[in-house]
Amino acid sequence: MNPFEHQLMLRWHKEGKSTAEIAELLQRGHGTVSRHLRKVSTGKARVGRPQVVTPAVWRKLNQALQRLQKRADAEKEVTLPMVIAEAGVEVSTRAVQRALRQHDVKFYKLRERPVLQPGDIRERKTWAQKRARRSAAQWTRMPHAIIDNKVFPVFGTRGGRSIAARRSVRGAYRAPGAEPEPWLVKTKSTMKPGAPGVMVAAAVIKSRIRMWHYIRGPWNGAAAADMYKGPLRAALKRAYPTCRTHTVLEDNDPTGYKSSQGKAAKRESNIVTDDLPKRSPDLNVLDYSLWHAINVRMRAQEASFPSGKRETQAEFLARLRKTALGLPQREVGKAVQDMRRRVALVLARNGKLFTE
Repeated sequence: MNPFEHQLMLRWHKEGKSTAEIAELLQRGHGTVSRHLRKVSTGKARVGRPQVVTPAVWRKLNQALQRLQKRADAEKEVTLPMVIAEAGVEVSTRAVQRALRQHDVKFYKLRERPVLQPGDIRERKTWAQKRARRSAAQWTRMPHAIIDNKVFPVFGTRGGRSIAARRSVRGAYRAPGAEPEPWLVKTKSTMKPGAPGVMVAAAVIKSRIRMWHYIRGPWNGAAAADMYKGPLRAALKRAYPTCRTHTVLEDNDPTGYKSSQGKAAKRESNIVTDDLPKRSPDLNVLDYSLWHAINVRMRAQEASFPSGKRETQAEFLARLRKTALGLPQREVGKAVQDMRRRVALVLARNGKLFTE
């Protein structure tokens, strides 16, 4: 559109003529007039068909994205303009956003996972290689027990139960810029529920949680020795009365499991260990499945409580124990059998972390 036509268009638009009338007077297309008027009114560039990211351009963008994020190493955020500049392509940010959606690439919060050192990766691969032939059914029989510890906060009041419920919510739908109303806010993890938390030592034996032992006092070598010689040994004897030596899968906790007192108690109780690789909670069924399953059931029970209901610490811990021991054998067994798949994933990733 030449300057004279442009001035006529603006004058007629100011007089209130419609886009169709202006297009007819100028002998121009309706879309041409609409785009010029839009540019004048909004200051935005010419509107046309969406820019297409070809397969070749997408490959360059994807490769640039991977290079930049690997180089950033989670220490700084990689933006789309940085990706476009790294790829060396002529494409808009909006076109890249469309291409990301088409390829199902989304911006997620960084996952909280252990950071593996080179030695950890080698150890995970070696550990998995030794157990690669173990079937899913064999995982339910060997090792004889899988143990782990966890601190459970005690939620005895309506306020504490509200904190617990809010922590389990992933998010909510809201419009951009919506005010932080109470129903759109997640409680900070630093907020205290009231009563102090209690540490639990649990053991999965024959596809059930068969030991649920509360640690009274600090977790140390003496507490670990009491656990091995007392509740764990008793649970193993009940489940395997004719077995003289029991194998227990555990992590490398230096405070209790690997303390000198803990090792002595294991020798005395005829317990040998199958040690997990360091920084590998993704290979312990309690960590990757059962702790969460217990919390889900606890929150579901609390949702039906009267608002004024109060629980003492003893009542809460009794309910927690009943919930844990009551997990269905089929559910626990299925989670244990998933070790077969997880070992295969460790090998496929050469010891590195895998997507769960």
